[in-house]
Amino acid sequence: MRVTILALSLLTWVVSAHPGSLQAKEPTRKLIISGGGLAGGVEIVDSATLTLSNVYSGNFLGMPGAAQAPPASAPRYEISFYLPQRGSWLYNLAHRPRLRVAYVVYFVPDAVHHTAYVYVPGRDDTWSGWNHGVIIRQQYEGRWSVASPAWAERINSAIARHRRVPALRCPISDTSAFFGRGNPIHGDVSALTALLETNGLHVVCAYPTTFDRTLGRPAAGIVTNLGGFAVLFFPPPAGAERVSITSRVVDGQVVTVLRSPDQRERPVTMVSADKTDFLAYKRWLFDTWGQPQLRAALASALH
Repeated sequence: MRVTILALSLLTWVVSAHPGSLQAKEPTRKLIISGGGLAGGVEIVDSATLTLSNVYSGNFLGMPGAAQAPPASAPRYEISFYLPQRGSWLYNLAHRPRLRVAYVVYFVPDAVHHTAYVYVPGRDDTWSGWNHGVIIRQQYEGRWSVASPAWAERINSAIARHRRVPALRCPISDTSAFFGRGNPIHGDVSALTALLETNGLHVVCAYPTTFDRTLGRPAAGIVTNLGGFAVLFFPPPAGAERVSITSRVVDGQVVTVLRSPDQRERPVTMVSADKTDFLAYKRWLFDTWGQPQLRAALASALH
């Protein structure tokens, strides 16, 4: 009898591991829009928008591959589609269905042409495998497509009504002590600042950050005209490029693991951080905190 109960328990756990497990093709129950400079997520539950956001029919998508990639400088939003958590009949008897992230796409508005673009994560994207637990769209994955006009209009309207992150300011009033020559990373910060300024990215200030000593390395927080980031300093000439960065989705959240080339350092696990947030260049490892525009500007300035 113990074996039977254990087997049933394991079955219940397996079928409830992903929100798409054994569930009927139910309509989308909620959307969350994040990123793009929004102050927190935008929650959408109105029936008209949700009707245009059916995960299974894909009625929010236009023709596959019918758009070029939007410029990296354009604001990019992440849209999460929520469905009820379903499992076996035994699981459903014991639990009230709760909403969980079932599907994720990226959204870029185009105000000039009064349209918007949607990107369905492709093979190398962190969310791809998670999306496949609900539906596979090979003709869309890894490509930009023009969004359905009616859906894009509602999403753009929701974004426009939501408040933005206030203009960045230096988190400390006096940065002179941090920039001072007594700081062991004074030279590192000065060299990076000079490089960014030369290549069009204005540095407002540098400050101490809790990112310091991640993977055993010194770090600084940097505020620029395009946003803030943290940077770890590795040994020259290219110590940062040897860091292993992997991401996967666990229970509807992205989990990223950083592994140092120094085997004596323990790996660092970060929740709600994707591998695409990081940029390794020579001896610098940047965490751009989910700001693709800033990441693109950094990559351009460094190269």
